[in-house]
Amino acid sequence: GCSKLQFSLNTSELDDSAILALRSIRSAITLMACIALVSDVPLDETGIDVVATAVGASACWESALRTWRRAEGGAPSTDAPVRFRCSAVRDGRHAFSSPALAAEVGAAVHDRFGGLWVVNLADYDAEVCVLLLANEAVAGLSLAGRGARMRGARRVSQHACPCCIAHGR
Repeated sequence: GCSKLQFSLNTSELDDSAILALRSIRSAITLMACIALVSDVPLDETGIDVVATAVGASACWESALRTWRRAEGGAPSTDAPVRFRCSAVRDGRHAFSSPALAAEVGAAVHDRFGGLWVVNLADYDAEVCVLLLANEAVAGLSLAGRGARMRGARRVSQHACPCCIAHGR
């Protein structure tokens, strides 16, 4: 089985050193700024669309991006192109694969930003992570830092505990 831990922080009240200290939290997959929480995800093929639509239409993007930019310490501004990838991990029986889920959520992110966010699976600035546990999904921007992301573009993460999700407001 798999578990998730979710906590909320009012990141506007934290200084930059506290935001950076979030990276010291040990996590098997990633620490992320929450974009969407989705309940009752269908286990059939329509589940992909439900999650992708929720991520693309989420009202939490602004706060997640603000937290991500602070954690990255100089991440691209709102006007600059962002290279991104989407990763997905599932636990449970679904009629779709993790790569298919990641691709659809990635397309929704690309569409949301009108092409300003460009897919780059190997050399990315941001990683959108999706965790689907049975019929509950959470999606967010990785705060783990470059090289310690969900799949590790630059080096493998040395963290090893349950998933942690930070929701910045």
